[in-house]
Amino acid sequence: MSTKFDDPAELMVTRNSSANRFEITIAGHLAKVDYRMSGNRMIITHTEVPEALRGKGIAEQLVAFAVKYARKDGLEVVAECDYANRFLNRDAIASATGRISQNQTETIDKTA
Repeated sequence: MSTKFDDPAELMVTRNSSANRFEITIAGHLAKVDYRMSGNRMIITHTEVPEALRGKGIAEQLVAFAVKYARKDGLEVVAECDYANRFLNRDAIASATGRISQNQTETIDKTA
């Protein structure tokens, strides 16, 4: 049985600004959301979760974290990644119907 991580606090998501990604390491496996900046736009280019961690809601929480981070900083989010695009479309529908939390999320900057 897979465990879904319902509480973002369970996931120590880090913004690794030197690598332009949000990341988390669980049991030695790195899951990440890559992005690039263009003016006031955060463009999500890739979402990757190792097979050992799939099916646990980690990709969704990583993308949600990235989107909340961008919104908190007043950035527009653009998805080039298929997964992030599906998430943003679902998020837009949920926001329009009042089914999404607008809570702020704190981030940790990791410098290399």
